[in-house]
Amino acid sequence: FVPARRGEPCVLPVGLEGVRLKTVVRPQPSLSPGKRLRWLTSSRLPLELLQEDSAGPRNVFESWRTGAYDVVWFSRAASFELLGRPRLGPTVVDIDDLEDQKILTRLAATRGDEAIDGVLPRVHHAVARAQAKTNATRWSRFQRSVAGTVDRVVLCSELDAKRSGVTNVAVVPNGYDAPTHPVGREEVGDPPNLLLAGSFGYPPNAD
Repeated sequence: FVPARRGEPCVLPVGLEGVRLKTVVRPQPSLSPGKRLRWLTSSRLPLELLQEDSAGPRNVFESWRTGAYDVVWFSRAASFELLGRPRLGPTVVDIDDLEDQKILTRLAATRGDEAIDGVLPRVHHAVARAQAKTNATRWSRFQRSVAGTVDRVVLCSELDAKRSGVTNVAVVPNGYDAPTHPVGREEVGDPPNLLLAGSFGYPPNAD
């Protein structure tokens, strides 16, 4: 799945020409006030999943897949849900990030922001925090629900495995071999200067 704003094509690495590839462009998510109200009152899904249009990608997937498979690996729980939680063989879902923990971390980081001037901004801030807490709870339930319907889920650390509350979890650490010796200067300034080359649209980077 690629977002609509992405222009470059998906190209397989050299040597994988025999692999079947289908790229599906995901429409820009939308969340009207009516959808948000329905989410608060009736939906059990996380807010981000309510914004997705699952019919199009699911129809493409159904026409593309063939028969049964020896193993099926889904990148992210949201993709598994978006495609209708298909059961095509032994299934692994790489949960990737615990979204509930990311939300709770952001809430903790902004706990000191309550000193906001004006009634409307304070109300908006309070509603946003309440919505985020509700969303964190739904992400937690959703992640456990996905784990309960597949053979294995994958997380990147023992800490996340413990936080997830699921038993059928395998830990696959992020790939990084720490160097024996640091590259460049070992001493740092006080305060240190940090260069981060990354998108601040990605919440962990912003944090």
